[in-house]
Amino acid sequence: MENQKAIKGISQENRKLISGTLFLVLFLWVFNGIYGTLISFGLSAVFYWLLDRIGKEYEFDSATNERLRRVVWGMIAGALIVGSILAFNSKNHTECDQQVRTRDGYECVGDYVAVKGGDVVAGVLLAIFGIAAAKVSITKADSEA
Repeated sequence: MENQKAIKGISQENRKLISGTLFLVLFLWVFNGIYGTLISFGLSAVFYWLLDRIGKEYEFDSATNERLRRVVWGMIAGALIVGSILAFNSKNHTECDQQVRTRDGYECVGDYVAVKGGDVVAGVLLAIFGIAAAKVSITKADSEA
């Protein structure tokens, strides 16, 4: 226990992780367009600054910062797994009804129509990312290994 140095406040890695997660949530699900990107970035930067200022009031050692990192990654993993379950169990999803082959893949030229059944591709992708986030949350940080 003596080798754990006291860190003043929340570590920079945890501040980056929390504010980066906030940016992604705001960018993907709240704000759209170029102004949405600027608003998401601005709010995340303000939140990072607040974490820096408010977090200095608390004495965090490296073990506490490690626990905080694991809790945040665990919450991310849980959200992704829940999203995967919801994608698999949804009553319908949208698909493109006509695609054309382009030089670098496929492009939708038709309409997006509602299709019955869950979205298997989104469910599998969210499950993979959720499992990866869960793995990150249960492993030690590189600095402690």
